[in-house]
Amino acid sequence: MEPVTESDAKERLAKAKADQAEAAATVARIVAKDALRVAAMEDSYDQNSNAFWLMGTVDRRTCHDLVLEFRAFARRHPGEDIYLTISSPGGDVMSGASLYDHMRELSAQGHKIITRATGLLASMATVIHAAGDERLIDPNTAVLLHEASGSASGSIGSLEDTAKMVKMMDNRLTNILANASGLTVTKLRNMINRKDYWLSGEEYADLGFGKLTY
Repeated sequence: MEPVTESDAKERLAKAKADQAEAAATVARIVAKDALRVAAMEDSYDQNSNAFWLMGTVDRRTCHDLVLEFRAFARRHPGEDIYLTISSPGGDVMSGASLYDHMRELSAQGHKIITRATGLLASMATVIHAAGDERLIDPNTAVLLHEASGSASGSIGSLEDTAKMVKMMDNRLTNILANASGLTVTKLRNMINRKDYWLSGEEYADLGFGKLTY
């Protein structure tokens, strides 16, 4: 191995500093771009409206944007009702759980949360619907309940850890749905154990998950 000269060491140090500066600049650009996006969204959003929509897949961006919209409204209209209409096939469990937590926090701060299911209410969307203090259901809504699921690859230990996490989330989500209905956890588990469980809006309301809109 050739010895490192003083000139080489200085050159490497300068390159490392340049790389570090470029990385910091990249992070700053990303933060600035996100801040501009949020500002533009808040400018375009009618912050006097208490009506919000979740139409489509539950994912990180959708949930993040809804939280920002809720917060913007709540700052300007403390204590006022918040309406969320949902038509969704479900999606990312963690993003949906985060949205659920923010909705329940707003409820604890004095905002009545009203959720309305229309069209399709499936998977994680049912949990978000359950975040409402008042839950409305359109009669022709198709509702899908099922166990939480996940996928993983890697070592046996990693697979076991993932299985524990999925089981933990499944327990929490099942309890949320049971508390929002007239069902016990055991009865709900028996309904959805290892299968998809489809219901009409009327059947979903009959189980205690909310009341029909008409």
